[in-house]
Amino acid sequence: YYRAALTINPFEAVTFTTSGIFAQAQAGLSGRAPALGLATAAIASGAIGAFHSLGSLTNTSWNFSGYIGQPLFLGTSSQPTTSSPAASGNYMQRIGEVMAPATLFFLPSPIVIQIGQ
Repeated sequence: YYRAALTINPFEAVTFTTSGIFAQAQAGLSGRAPALGLATAAIASGAIGAFHSLGSLTNTSWNFSGYIGQPLFLGTSSQPTTSSPAASGNYMQRIGEVMAPATLFFLPSPIVIQIGQ
């Protein structure tokens, strides 16, 4: 269990901040990668919360139909995405793989690459 720096929504990717608390991981913000987990429930700013850090996770709101077996990446809005960020300055990190239309296997890579500017 860790303290949240900001309000975190269910299934958003999270990372440690420089002050040692969690915030949303985002591919488009410096200092907000790598993703280390996915929130399992909503967490208010300053509250203690739990994060899913490895293995399968299901969210009935996800629709990864047609992408089973494909990689997932950290998105610019803290959500898992099937498209790797391509904008200059963004950070690319593979965070898992699609197992079913509403299920992913979360296995975040420690490698984060900044897209050339």
